[in-house]
Order: sequence, then C-alpha cells, then structure tokens
Amino acid sequence: MGFASLYPSYATKFPPMAVECSIRPAADGDAGAISQVIVAALRETNAKDYAPEVIARLEKNFSPAAVRGLIRKQKMFVAVLGQQIVGTAGLDGSMVRSFFVAPNAQGTGIGSRLMAEVENRRAAGGDNDAYASVLGDRRTVLRQTRVQDAA
Repeated sequence: MGFASLYPSYATKFPPMAVECSIRPAADGDAGAISQVIVAALRETNAKDYAPEVIARLEKNFSPAAVRGLIRKQKMFVAVLGQQIVGTAGLDGSMVRSFFVAPNAQGTGIGSRLMAEVENRRAAGGDNDAYASVLGDRRTVLRQTRVQDAA
C-alpha cells in the first residue's frame, strides 16, 4: 500500500514558496496528526538515506501514543496550514527534538518559521543556547548543531 493511500491529505504538494501558517503549542489531540507528519517525513525524505529497518524503528518511536508522551514531556509545537498540521518541533530543555515538516510542505518556509518560534520560546525561557539533533536527508547527516542567539 502506497504512502498516498495511507495518508491522502499529505499527497498534494504545496507550492514551492513561502506560505502563511500558524505556529502553536501542540495539544494531546494533535498526536495522531503529528505522528502522520513524522511518519510521512521519515518515509519520503529520510528513507532516501537510511535503511528500511532504521526507518521502521524510528516510526515506532513516533506512534500516536509515543507522540502523546512527547507532548506531555516536552514543549511541542505544530505548524498549521489551514486546518492541517504540516510540521512539528519539540523543545526538551535546551534541546530541539522531533523537528519534522511534511514532505508536501518542505521548501515552503514552514520549517524556518517553526524553528524561529521554537528559538523565540526557548529564549523567552532565559536559555540562550539550543542544541538540535538533526536526522537529515542527502543534504545533511546525523549531527549535533549548536544554535546561538545573534544578540
């Protein structure tokens, strides 16, 4: 069964330009949609560079129940376009985690807006440094990146 048949709302690509979206804190009721975004990104973006068994293992870490646990543990945020969640990121202390954008929304500026919101929330909490774990596609590799305020 193909990805589009499993998640038809993620089958249509958004135009490759910056789009208006809203960023808000995630709620328990968002867990299923967040899980779908993460699984979509893993299967379509990350699967180009990682073995199927790695992607399958990661998918289990982001089931709706697991995401609900993350929402309760971290400061999780979602990017919403219309009524659809198209991105997510979590802030666990000073560590940015679970940063994903749906494949059909990648390249639209949503990821940049989501990261800017996470950085603003982190800075508002008094932490001037953030660390991000990045599981990337061909343009990046698994790495630790330190993000510092420009100020």
